[in-house]
Amino acid sequence: MAQPSNIRRRKCQQSEITPGCGALLTAFRARTVQHNGRFARAASNYRAEMVTAGPPSSKKMLFCNSKPGDRGRGQQVPLRRRVCARVLFHLDTSQALRDGADDGCAAASEPRPSRSRDAVRWRAPGSGATPRRRLQAIASPFPAAALFAGGQRGLALVDNRAGEAIAVTSNPIFQRRVAIAIGFACAAWSIRSTTPAFADSGQSIAAPAFCPVDPPLLDASAHLRAASLDLRGTPPDVAEYDALPAGAKTAPEATLDAWLKSPAWAQQAVRRHRDLLWNSLANSGGRLMPPSSSIGTTYGLYYRSLAAPNVRGANTPCLDEPATYTANGDIVFKTQADGTKKEGYVLVNPYWAPTTTVKVCAYDAQDDEISPNGTYCGASGALADLACGCGPSLRFCMGGGAGAVLVDSLAASLDRQVQMWAEQGRPYTDLLTEKVLWVNGPIVHYLKYQAKTPGQLRLIPYAVNPTKLPDLAWTAKDSWAPVLLADDHAGILTHPAFLLRFQTQRARANRFFNVFLCQPFQAPDTGIPVDGISAVQEPDLQKRSGCKYCHVLLEPASGYWGRWTPYGGGFLDPATFPPQRDDCLTCALTGAGCSTECKLFYLTKAYAPPEKPWLGWLISYNYAQPQHLKNIDQGPTLLVKTAMADNRLPRCVARSTAEWLLGRQLVPDEAQWADELAVQFATSNYDYRKLVKAVVLSDPYRRAP
Repeated sequence: MAQPSNIRRRKCQQSEITPGCGALLTAFRARTVQHNGRFARAASNYRAEMVTAGPPSSKKMLFCNSKPGDRGRGQQVPLRRRVCARVLFHLDTSQALRDGADDGCAAASEPRPSRSRDAVRWRAPGSGATPRRRLQAIASPFPAAALFAGGQRGLALVDNRAGEAIAVTSNPIFQRRVAIAIGFACAAWSIRSTTPAFADSGQSIAAPAFCPVDPPLLDASAHLRAASLDLRGTPPDVAEYDALPAGAKTAPEATLDAWLKSPAWAQQAVRRHRDLLWNSLANSGGRLMPPSSSIGTTYGLYYRSLAAPNVRGANTPCLDEPATYTANGDIVFKTQADGTKKEGYVLVNPYWAPTTTVKVCAYDAQDDEISPNGTYCGASGALADLACGCGPSLRFCMGGGAGAVLVDSLAASLDRQVQMWAEQGRPYTDLLTEKVLWVNGPIVHYLKYQAKTPGQLRLIPYAVNPTKLPDLAWTAKDSWAPVLLADDHAGILTHPAFLLRFQTQRARANRFFNVFLCQPFQAPDTGIPVDGISAVQEPDLQKRSGCKYCHVLLEPASGYWGRWTPYGGGFLDPATFPPQRDDCLTCALTGAGCSTECKLFYLTKAYAPPEKPWLGWLISYNYAQPQHLKNIDQGPTLLVKTAMADNRLPRCVARSTAEWLLGRQLVPDEAQWADELAVQFATSNYDYRKLVKAVVLSDPYRRAP
């Protein structure tokens, strides 16, 4: 596979760099240059170096003007994490003392005391009494530095704002990396033997393209270490270093193959996709059930604080004494001095800690699944029935930190799905299309007993058939079992953790386009023109001025999740939720009481005239174009297949994987290499291990940063 020869290289024609580079290469020889009695000796063993400055303790300094327009040299400022390139060269007909720095400052080498200071005022050759002259500048790639001609004697770099030249004294650091200096000189500007004539006439010399010298390739040991850290998260052990073949230039392919089949690699893949999918649900712990179903403790007594006023007359727990009952089994409430009525407690082994016994107020501890009034106590509306409590072992209520455990389990379920895919080495597309959900005890408990009492976030209508769930108790947090799903599912794209993390159809489409297609929805830097007040009156974002720049693509893309409930992970099956429902249309037109399903999932109120034709329609169908209806019907699986067919998916995955392993973004020179990775990825049946291996063995990966 063709690979870029340099991770930072840009295309540079030989004709562009020959004049400057040739002069530099041939003119590097010993000479002494005098500047007003101070000397900078360019000896044949001197070298130039691109230096990354360290902390102030390294004593490398910058000489910067205090402000633009200041004619004097500024204060000495510690060179903190700046990159300064120092070059000292002699040309046949002129002396060149050149130095460049970023951040608009002219750089000097390490300051020296008394007479050997590095930065000196430039005076014309000849008498030391000659006054300082401001000379004609030659174009420079640095904002605060320019070349100045000094007659026949040569050139000096002068701060544009202060008019002072910088001379560089001898320094041991100039004895290294002459190749880097030559490369930097190619990037800076072209120097010709007739430079003084150009300077005197005021003509400028254009800078050629940037042509840095290739960094060295990692040797086999360094490559083994880098690959091990990326693929396993740990460095190699001594035995693995010793096993390197003599003369090897890279880590052995057999070693890489073994690592890519290890559990450690699966964990690295999990971490990688966790970064991509942001599947933390830490802020959702209290939103999967309503607050009325929350049971907490006060003075060691568990009770539902929001239900307490219904029976006790205030938000207060029961009495700290055992409960008593009437002959027919009714709870006995005792009137208190403050007018409240309180019952006693009963001892319960809660589902979240079945080996412990807690005191639960008798009203809240009622363990009937169906009340004498026929109410299912694990569904919405059960709070209105005073005969409904939290059920057996408090299973219908959320308590004991169970909410945080549940959302952590949902996030871990997605991690588990990625882990199993990575360990089995299946095609990457399986991760986006497979029909399986990994569940543990808390997830099973929630889906069986608590999902029917939804809070702000909903997992109903069920996307998973509760009857197919395994028999796992809440405490089985580390026991995982796969559940087969219907054809409507699409791997991690319909996983509850993904749907709960990105809670609207637009957010889900946006994340997919960012992560798997490398197509972010972003306005241009120039802004988007808007037609005026008439624009905000258009409810269809595909047509609204300004908004349509993104939404003409985002709206059809969001339709792929049109049957997955917003603010939750439920599925609207076509049999129960057709595109248009008569009862939802009737309540929308007559104002009669709409059902919860109509209010949540269908358009029942028109806020603008163009919305009226869509009354009674499933919200995801509103303003959908005929050619986009299949997006809603076939779901995210169709999106994945389309992205595979037009090669957007393999191109993006290959590019983002390379950038992840390189630790940087690709440069334009590496576009062809990225395309070849994508072709190899697609033709290998989307073998992610082979893609990762190809990147790890590539020259860009093996080059030292």
